[in-house]
Amino acid sequence: MSVDDQVTNLDSSELAARVVTQQAEVAASEREFVRARERFDRASKNLRALEAEAERRRLAALGAAPPAQAEPRTRRKRSTTGMDAVLGRDSIDPHAPFGRFHLYSLQRQEILLNAAGDPADQALAFVDRETGALREARTFGEARELQEAGHHLGRPGIPLQRQAIWYIAESKPGWLRLDQMFVEQEDE
Repeated sequence: MSVDDQVTNLDSSELAARVVTQQAEVAASEREFVRARERFDRASKNLRALEAEAERRRLAALGAAPPAQAEPRTRRKRSTTGMDAVLGRDSIDPHAPFGRFHLYSLQRQEILLNAAGDPADQALAFVDRETGALREARTFGEARELQEAGHHLGRPGIPLQRQAIWYIAESKPGWLRLDQMFVEQEDE
């Protein structure tokens, strides 16, 4: 019996239970992915520092002066992802409505958290952990509360915790996960 046949043969309550279980597994995997990405970033930074020191020592042992340093580069601030904002990182105001932020895709296209392009009606979607119904957060603080209460990021029936978005420049809807969008807080 194929997987499709197994799913087709489930009664409604079994299907609903499996959907909830799978959504929890996807949410847990996404949290692990974010932590793994942060560990990778730290490890890569440490490796670059160690390699630079090893090269400096190698050149010193040869009697060669290390290469002249150009003017120190201005360190670019790490971009804040939507998931970082939900988790309360990078001094993102958890109580500010989404309209107070500039949101961008990975390709730096400005977006809205609304599939119809209405800047006044932006929300992050969650699936209620008990009923499977849609729940919406209008601030990053509300989103964090919903996540901590065990509700799952995303929309019912849409895989991979994707959020409905609107590409402003192209005037078209799309889907992105929170780790695929960047958040910039407007200056007050």
